[in-house]
Amino acid sequence: MRVSFLAFWLVAVSLAAPATQALAPEETRHLLDRAGFGATPGDIEFYKPLSRTKAVEKLLGELDAPTLTPNPDFLTGERPDAVAYRAISDKPPEERRAFALARQGEALAMRGWWLTEMIGGASPLRERLALIWHGHFTSAFEKVRVPDLMWRQVSLFRDQGTRNFADLLRGIGEDGAMFRYLDVPSSRKNKPNENFARELLELYTLGTGNYSEQDIKEAAKTMVGWRLNAGDLRPTFIPATAVPGPKQVLGESVTDLKGVIEVLLKQRATARFVTEKLWLALISPTPDPAQIETLAKSFYDSGYELRPLVRAILLSDAFWSPDAHGRLVKSPVDLVAGTVRRFGMPVKDARWLAIETRLLGQDLLDPPNVRGWPGGMDWISTDSLLKTPRRSHPSGLWRAARTRQPPA
Repeated sequence: MRVSFLAFWLVAVSLAAPATQALAPEETRHLLDRAGFGATPGDIEFYKPLSRTKAVEKLLGELDAPTLTPNPDFLTGERPDAVAYRAISDKPPEERRAFALARQGEALAMRGWWLTEMIGGASPLRERLALIWHGHFTSAFEKVRVPDLMWRQVSLFRDQGTRNFADLLRGIGEDGAMFRYLDVPSSRKNKPNENFARELLELYTLGTGNYSEQDIKEAAKTMVGWRLNAGDLRPTFIPATAVPGPKQVLGESVTDLKGVIEVLLKQRATARFVTEKLWLALISPTPDPAQIETLAKSFYDSGYELRPLVRAILLSDAFWSPDAHGRLVKSPVDLVAGTVRRFGMPVKDARWLAIETRLLGQDLLDPPNVRGWPGGMDWISTDSLLKTPRRSHPSGLWRAARTRQPPA
């Protein structure tokens, strides 16, 4: 059952300190670091007369703003279909290499496009949330190998990832990049592939300890029969290849993947798991169990509406507490995008910025594994510390963004 926006308002009021006074510069920096990619001098001036509430409402009001960065050129031309991807394996080595390099170039263009929108787009909060979901519902170009599928997935994150988690999860249940990444099309009646079923329960919804191995096996059976369309590579279900009959997942009888997702959405553990994920991304690495429970209850009762949850988090005492300031280690994307944004650097070719984030350990569109980037202190290593002064100092980024020739 969905409840009104008022329910989340009451939660936010109960958790937040009085938020009517104007923001101090350090408060603006804190808000825009967490809910965006840093504050420019112009941002500091603009937000100066705003209260916390007004500032958060401004960020939420921008979520539906159109993107300012033109789409990568490759999306407008004729695209290889599934037949082309299969046929290339029979071509001579030089043709296979050229085909692979073309796709890699397209993926790099996508990374540059996304970084450009993070830096100068109309809705930094939208891009922040999309990046959070990219690390939550992981897929990697290295395995997917189809830029079009990665593009559709990022578009899903940027759309439903700012609206409703239930709809986002349903979209993931029919996402081509996810299907290729977790081997759904290779699942067969006599040997259901459990990859997607396991990650769906463990990493995307319930969390460890809230399901059994049998639940995974039963959920995996519902995924047999899904293939990628030979034309546009969109998921399609072929009933004749599916495992017939009902399956038992978390004590409920289901017949298909959609049914599994609806059962998962009924579990309050899903609301708690997602709420904690957003807390970790936006507030601190130490969630408060009582506040998580309060936020998760309203989130669940709302039918998984995301905007009220994000609003409540950004207006909570915990978010504005001095203890939350400086608690999150910047990821390479935060460091690079934030540096360019703060210093107002003109970007000649954002693909070089994507290369910088890769060198520092965060390759957009290529998380290291199904768990995404671990984050936190894991961003700091002997390798990254050596690279940071040389490549991520503002002067180094300035040269990379302005003077280098575009990658071949």
